[in-house]
Amino acid sequence: SLYSSHPSGLTKNKEKKEGYTMKWSACFKAYFTILALALYLIMPGTAAAAELPVGVVDIMYVINNHPDVAQANAALQTEQTQLRQEFTTKSAGLSDQDKQALDQQLGKQLAQKRQELFKPIADSIQVAMKAVADEKGFSLVIYKNSVALGGTDITLDVLQKLKK
Repeated sequence: SLYSSHPSGLTKNKEKKEGYTMKWSACFKAYFTILALALYLIMPGTAAAAELPVGVVDIMYVINNHPDVAQANAALQTEQTQLRQEFTTKSAGLSDQDKQALDQQLGKQLAQKRQELFKPIADSIQVAMKAVADEKGFSLVIYKNSVALGGTDITLDVLQKLKK
């Protein structure tokens, strides 16, 4: 029972009840604080949204329409074809284990070539996004596939910067 006839029992049970109430109250307050904060941050037109201008960019569209991507893809395709021929030539008479090692080596060469070709493209996209963000006064630019609502689409502005 919650209240016992024994004086020390009465105190213990009251402490248990008060401790439970205090824990529940703290959880309740934390839950509603988090809920209120989340609603405040996601509500359009709030002060938080007004203070943080956000640019949105469709990165896949930018990559697919980057002026240097077609040339990089062609160079990568050429490299892949050459490496396949090299594998065919060198793998004749090799054991399965040696073929696997050769395949890994040539795969690393292809990955290195891919990095060599596409890093400058990725860097130029980053520079263009930063330039457009600075011009438009955006303190944050996020990828379009991460946005459910809001933000200003700067995809075409970024592409235009890349084509200059």
